[in-house]
Amino acid sequence: MKHIEARLFYESALGKRISDVQWWRLRTALNKQGIALTQSNLKWIAEMKKVLPHASLESGLLIAFSNAEKLLGDTKEVQGEFFLQQLQKAGIYIHPSTLSRWFKPLGGFRKKRFYPTEKLHSISISAYIHKVKLAQNQASKQIQKV
Repeated sequence: MKHIEARLFYESALGKRISDVQWWRLRTALNKQGIALTQSNLKWIAEMKKVLPHASLESGLLIAFSNAEKLLGDTKEVQGEFFLQQLQKAGIYIHPSTLSRWFKPLGGFRKKRFYPTEKLHSISISAYIHKVKLAQNQASKQIQKV
């Protein structure tokens, strides 16, 4: 698939035009992670960008997605407390205000409430991206100290 055709397909799947810089960053991120410019890949990324518009592919969105799939498994509903425990087992600790903000579209977070797993996908992806960003911030602070 040519780059122009791929860009037009991505923009139609996303539902809006993107700038040249955004397209360049998307292609670069896909190349770094060894992902081809196919219609199925571009459609999947466009769907993810609709759910998580500020998530960067360079920050590990694709890795976060695969980890989120493993975290939630095949269950249809997950209790809030169990979800937090699974995140903590993965080394992800989320501040309560951040957790509250992420669960706002679901009516807020409650430990005893059951949430459908399809609604928790975007939250678990955000959590994995959050973990990567925190690690990057810590690494940059370590470098600045030296």
